[in-house]
Amino acid sequence: MQDAQPTVLFVDDEPGILKSLRRLFMDEEWTILLADSGLAGLEILAAEQVDLVVSDVRMPGMDGVEFLSRVKERFPGVVRVFLSGYAEKESVATALAEGYALQIIPKPWIDDELREIIKNALNQNTDLNSDLDNLSCIIDSLANLPPLPEIYLELKGCMADRTNFTLDHVVDIIRRDMALSADLLHWANSALFGQRRKVDTVKRAVMLLGIDIIESLVLSESISRALSTLSARSSSFDAPGLQRHSMSCAILSRLIISSTQDNAKFADQVFIAGLLHDIGLLAVASLFNEQYARIDELIRHKKQSLVDAEWQILQTSHAEIGALLSERWSLPPFLVNVIRNHHEPLKALQDRELTIIVSAADLLASRFGYGVDYEQQEPEFTQELLDYLQLTPQRLEQLRQGLEDNLGVNEPQ
Repeated sequence: MQDAQPTVLFVDDEPGILKSLRRLFMDEEWTILLADSGLAGLEILAAEQVDLVVSDVRMPGMDGVEFLSRVKERFPGVVRVFLSGYAEKESVATALAEGYALQIIPKPWIDDELREIIKNALNQNTDLNSDLDNLSCIIDSLANLPPLPEIYLELKGCMADRTNFTLDHVVDIIRRDMALSADLLHWANSALFGQRRKVDTVKRAVMLLGIDIIESLVLSESISRALSTLSARSSSFDAPGLQRHSMSCAILSRLIISSTQDNAKFADQVFIAGLLHDIGLLAVASLFNEQYARIDELIRHKKQSLVDAEWQILQTSHAEIGALLSERWSLPPFLVNVIRNHHEPLKALQDRELTIIVSAADLLASRFGYGVDYEQQEPEFTQELLDYLQLTPQRLEQLRQGLEDNLGVNEPQ
């Protein structure tokens, strides 16, 4: 069955669009099916084995949101993608939040980009087939996570609207949240970002840190707020420890890259990836309270590692669940890759160096005393990883000191 030719269904009420899509993919080793309405698409899905469906958003009768919601309910194993040429932000945002679609492709599309998106989605779906029943349950459960605070969704929408985007608009959104404003000022004044003068306004903080860092910090704060609602539901879940560990990993990732790469954009990426690498633990603690308690029991009393215990109880890991969650939130591909592979960085096929750096920072944060309560074993640090990043004893001590210096400014109160 794994060698079976994948089947892709395109649903669009415009005949010209369907013809273009068939022509574009005529040389691919896929079975291409076409439907000119949501109703016709559901009839095809009921009769055929379909791996991926791409649907237009605006269609007469049953629109794309309703169509993909029905696909999710009736055919949960099918990968769902929106093809949208309209600025219907509210309906599309709702569809993404509810998990009806996992990705949006702009219309008109770029041929090579569309091919790559569909190929990647089909490959990921194939990788999940061995544990399809278990993982499809997890994927569908992700829609039940606590919603991200409105400020993050508003900020993301603002930054996505490139035609009307202004820095002042971003600043106005952040200023309305006192805790977030204070957090950004703390980061802007840290040595990590090379600031020598006092940063005392949100606007200067935004200008110094940059939009990519701002978005990741707002997302991290949003996740931390969601975590606060979970800690009462899972008494064994170390929410403050996870927040401290994630912050430490972000700092160490950026400190490591400072000696291996002279690339500001890459430094921002490793910081963001370090900050968000363990978001899968949020899903595990939120969705699987009973299983998480059993995982915790294996770690504390059987001295198993977190990943081994997760595989024994869930038949998957927080890294895989985190990757699925990051795809659901439409985070950048490099984040998905790092989150998925941060426990096995040398096996990463994409974004390998970034993944190795974040993995090293993850291990170092725990070794330096900024781990989380679920870690009962000494972190494994292979010589191969040490050699790859040239982490000599002297360099390790510098990283420890750099972490403590920066946490003194940024550690949550």
